[in-house]
Amino acid sequence: MTRRAAWLALAAFTAACAGDAPLAPTIAPCPVPSADVDAYTAQLADLVVAQLRLDALDRHEMVSVSFALAADGSASDIRVARGARPAVAHEAVRATAAAAPYPPPTFDPKACLTGGRATLWLVGSYRCDEDARTAYVDAVSERVRRAVAKAGVTAPEREKVALRVAIDRSGAITAIGVRDAASVQRGERVATVARRLSPFAAPSDAIVDCVVGQPFFVWVELRERARVSE
Repeated sequence: MTRRAAWLALAAFTAACAGDAPLAPTIAPCPVPSADVDAYTAQLADLVVAQLRLDALDRHEMVSVSFALAADGSASDIRVARGARPAVAHEAVRATAAAAPYPPPTFDPKACLTGGRATLWLVGSYRCDEDARTAYVDAVSERVRRAVAKAGVTAPEREKVALRVAIDRSGAITAIGVRDAASVQRGERVATVARRLSPFAAPSDAIVDCVVGQPFFVWVELRERARVSE
């Protein structure tokens, strides 16, 4: 047998063996619109974000996390894409596990998700604990009101003065202005008292995004000046 004939015989034998080998299982095409799949994964991302610590991601910071999704909504083999900060990667895995099990998908994950894995993008964004913000502003307002009363700032009749206050990360006043006052002089006296109180308590991480660089109003009611009887 020549060398060429030997190669042809080997090729024929290989082809015959391949023909007898069982075919790899095929996956049926996804029967639902891709928009439905995207909406479902977006829902999963919202569930994970709800489990993240408020300070986990910096604003606009992104991290990609994926996991094997079962038909019952359970998750396994959670992975984070390379490039994420170690602390962020750890928190992303923790939050993804904490959010499971997820709502069962209405489609076959193996048919509609690449490799049967759900891939989520988590993005750091504006986050604020509104209750904590309200409590912080109330505390600042009460401190200003007490200081104004102690300073003896009064008015001919009871009146309210509105201050627009901006603070930095440390709680120090960066800007303050009188927005409503019956008297310019009384309004400035109230503002002066407030400036002397700076810095206020530093805002917590839970409210830093909605307090620092986000001016808020402080309302101060001035007591009526005692009338002198003739």
